[in-house]
Amino acid sequence: MLALYLERWPDVLAPPLELLQVSPDRSLERFLDRDGIHRTSIDVDNPAVDLRMDVHELAFENGSFDAVLCSAVLDVVADQPRALAELKRVLRPGGTAIFQVAVPEQPRLTANLEAEGFDTEIVRAADFGPSARTTYALIAEEETYVCRRRD
Repeated sequence: MLALYLERWPDVLAPPLELLQVSPDRSLERFLDRDGIHRTSIDVDNPAVDLRMDVHELAFENGSFDAVLCSAVLDVVADQPRALAELKRVLRPGGTAIFQVAVPEQPRLTANLEAEGFDTEIVRAADFGPSARTTYALIAEEETYVCRRRD
């Protein structure tokens, strides 16, 4: 669903852009490997990333990134609020963060995003219409969170 979202709304990650990608997904590379996007990838155990780093303790300065992309990570971290606080810290004011978690974890993420003070737009499979849900086998309950750092 995230790939479909980025395909339909490419301006959400429009260059020029400093992007932090947490636990990169190869299927998204075609949307991210564009002129003007400088991508830094991190993970704790993936040797194919730029930096091995824990999302709970990011070694970046405040406001280092225009955008953060984090899929299938926040549902498995030890401390989701702490990870969100760190991701918000390294995001520039007005920056965009895109998050996805497993469907059962979505209510917890929604509450933690609100507590952290993100302005959040929830994109649902239904937003793409019934033919897209069938063509791309989208999970009806799946949500993608497009968040803005407001301060």
